[in-house]
Amino acid sequence: MLAIPFITIAGVFQLFDSLQAVGAGLARGLKDSMVPMVLAIVSYWLVGFTGAYVLAFPLKYGGIGIWVGFVAGLAVAAVSLNTGFVVLVRRPTLVAATLRSGRNSICGRAERQTAPKHPHPVVTQMDACAAFLPRKRQPWEAISSRLRYR
Repeated sequence: MLAIPFITIAGVFQLFDSLQAVGAGLARGLKDSMVPMVLAIVSYWLVGFTGAYVLAFPLKYGGIGIWVGFVAGLAVAAVSLNTGFVVLVRRPTLVAATLRSGRNSICGRAERQTAPKHPHPVVTQMDACAAFLPRKRQPWEAISSRLRYR
Protein backbone atom coordinates (compact mmCIF):
# COMPACT_ATOMS: atom_id res chain seq x y z
CA MET A 1 0.00 0.00 0.00
CA LEU A 2 2.94 2.34 0.51
CA ALA A 3 4.00 2.08 -3.14
CA ILE A 4 0.68 3.15 -4.68
CA PRO A 5 1.10 6.92 -4.06
CA PHE A 6 4.71 6.78 -5.29
CA ILE A 7 3.69 4.99 -8.50
CA THR A 8 0.93 7.53 -9.11
CA ILE A 9 3.35 10.41 -8.61
CA ALA A 10 5.89 8.67 -10.87
CA GLY A 11 3.28 8.51 -13.64
CA VAL A 12 2.57 12.24 -13.36
CA PHE A 13 6.34 12.82 -13.21
CA GLN A 14 6.75 10.99 -16.55
CA LEU A 15 4.03 13.11 -18.15
CA PHE A 16 5.64 16.42 -17.18
CA ASP A 17 9.13 15.10 -17.90
CA SER A 18 8.16 14.26 -21.47
CA LEU A 19 6.50 17.65 -21.94
CA GLN A 20 9.57 19.51 -20.70
CA ALA A 21 11.82 17.38 -22.93
CA VAL A 22 9.68 18.34 -25.93
CA GLY A 23 9.84 22.02 -24.93
CA ALA A 24 13.61 21.89 -24.53
CA GLY A 25 13.95 20.17 -27.92
CA LEU A 26 11.76 22.79 -29.58
CA ALA A 27 13.87 25.58 -28.12
CA ARG A 28 17.04 23.81 -29.20
CA GLY A 29 15.59 23.55 -32.71
CA LEU A 30 15.15 27.32 -32.74
CA LYS A 31 18.81 27.66 -31.69
CA ASP A 32 17.79 29.10 -28.35
CA SER A 33 19.71 27.72 -25.40
CA MET A 34 20.06 30.62 -22.97
CA VAL A 35 16.38 31.14 -22.15
CA PRO A 36 15.67 27.40 -21.63
CA MET A 37 18.69 27.21 -19.33
CA VAL A 38 17.41 30.08 -17.19
CA LEU A 39 13.88 28.61 -17.17
CA ALA A 40 15.26 25.22 -16.14
CA ILE A 41 17.34 26.72 -13.31
CA VAL A 42 14.34 28.63 -11.98
CA SER A 43 12.00 25.66 -12.39
CA TYR A 44 14.21 22.96 -10.91
CA TRP A 45 16.03 24.84 -8.19
CA LEU A 46 13.62 27.52 -7.06
CA VAL A 47 10.34 25.66 -7.55
CA GLY A 48 11.30 21.97 -7.53
CA PHE A 49 14.01 21.82 -4.90
CA THR A 50 12.43 24.39 -2.60
CA GLY A 51 9.01 22.78 -2.96
CA ALA A 52 10.45 19.33 -2.27
CA TYR A 53 12.22 20.57 0.85
CA VAL A 54 9.18 22.43 2.20
CA LEU A 55 6.79 19.55 1.54
CA ALA A 56 9.13 16.89 2.89
CA PHE A 57 10.44 18.46 6.09
CA PRO A 58 8.46 21.42 7.46
CA LEU A 59 5.12 20.01 6.28
CA LYS A 60 6.19 16.42 7.15
CA TYR A 61 5.09 14.66 3.94
CA GLY A 62 8.37 12.74 3.71
CA GLY A 63 9.17 10.95 0.46
CA ILE A 64 5.84 11.83 -1.10
CA GLY A 65 6.58 15.52 -0.51
CA ILE A 66 9.97 15.23 -2.18
CA TRP A 67 8.45 13.69 -5.29
CA VAL A 68 5.55 16.15 -5.40
CA GLY A 69 8.07 19.01 -5.22
CA PHE A 70 10.05 17.53 -8.10
CA VAL A 71 6.84 17.10 -10.12
CA ALA A 72 5.96 20.74 -9.44
CA GLY A 73 9.37 21.82 -10.72
CA LEU A 74 8.96 19.71 -13.85
CA ALA A 75 5.47 21.10 -14.42
CA VAL A 76 6.76 24.67 -14.24
CA ALA A 77 9.60 23.77 -16.62
CA ALA A 78 7.22 22.10 -19.08
CA VAL A 79 4.76 24.98 -19.12
CA SER A 80 7.43 27.68 -19.33
CA LEU A 81 9.50 25.98 -22.07
CA ASN A 82 6.50 25.25 -24.27
CA THR A 83 5.05 28.72 -23.68
CA GLY A 84 8.42 30.22 -24.57
CA PHE A 85 8.38 28.31 -27.86
CA VAL A 86 4.92 29.62 -28.74
CA VAL A 87 5.98 33.18 -27.90
CA LEU A 88 9.10 32.90 -30.08
CA VAL A 89 7.26 31.46 -33.05
CA ARG A 90 4.39 33.94 -32.92
CA ARG A 91 6.47 37.07 -32.58
CA PRO A 92 4.33 39.97 -33.85
CA THR A 93 4.65 42.59 -36.55
CA LEU A 94 7.59 44.33 -34.88
CA VAL A 95 9.88 41.98 -36.80
CA ALA A 96 8.41 43.03 -40.14
CA ALA A 97 8.78 46.69 -39.18
CA THR A 98 12.44 46.10 -38.39
CA LEU A 99 12.93 44.46 -41.77
CA ARG A 100 11.17 47.29 -43.62
CA SER A 101 13.43 49.83 -41.94
CA GLY A 102 16.47 48.20 -43.54
CA ARG A 103 18.02 46.77 -40.39
CA ASN A 104 17.93 43.09 -41.27
CA SER A 105 19.95 41.73 -38.38
CA ILE A 106 17.19 39.22 -37.68
CA CYS A 107 17.92 37.35 -40.90
CA GLY A 108 21.68 37.82 -40.72
CA ARG A 109 21.78 40.07 -43.82
CA ALA A 110 24.11 43.06 -43.81
CA GLU A 111 22.82 44.75 -46.96
CA ARG A 112 19.72 46.93 -46.99
CA GLN A 113 16.61 45.26 -48.35
CA THR A 114 12.92 45.89 -48.11
CA ALA A 115 10.51 43.23 -47.02
CA PRO A 116 7.79 42.30 -49.50
CA LYS A 117 4.18 42.81 -48.43
CA HIS A 118 2.93 39.91 -46.39
CA PRO A 119 -0.65 38.71 -46.95
CA HIS A 120 -1.32 38.32 -43.22
CA PRO A 121 -1.47 41.18 -40.69
CA VAL A 122 0.74 39.36 -38.19
CA VAL A 123 4.15 38.43 -39.53
CA THR A 124 6.26 36.06 -37.51
CA GLN A 125 10.03 36.29 -37.36
CA MET A 126 10.40 33.15 -39.46
CA ASP A 127 7.96 34.41 -42.09
CA ALA A 128 9.81 37.71 -42.32
CA CYS A 129 13.15 35.96 -42.78
CA ALA A 130 11.66 33.55 -45.31
CA ALA A 131 10.65 36.55 -47.42
CA PHE A 132 14.33 37.08 -48.28
CA LEU A 133 14.98 33.55 -49.46
CA PRO A 134 15.95 33.21 -53.12
CA ARG A 135 13.15 30.83 -54.05
CA LYS A 136 9.47 31.68 -53.91
CA ARG A 137 7.50 29.77 -51.29
CA GLN A 138 4.39 27.93 -52.33
CA PRO A 139 1.23 28.23 -50.19
CA TRP A 140 1.47 24.63 -49.01
CA GLU A 141 5.01 25.21 -47.76
CA ALA A 142 4.03 27.90 -45.27
CA ILE A 143 3.99 25.61 -42.24
CA SER A 144 7.19 23.73 -43.05
CA SER A 145 9.07 26.95 -43.76
CA ARG A 146 8.33 28.24 -40.27
CA LEU A 147 10.24 25.32 -38.85
CA ARG A 148 12.96 25.18 -41.50
CA TYR A 149 14.21 28.79 -41.76
CA ARG A 150 15.40 30.49 -38.62
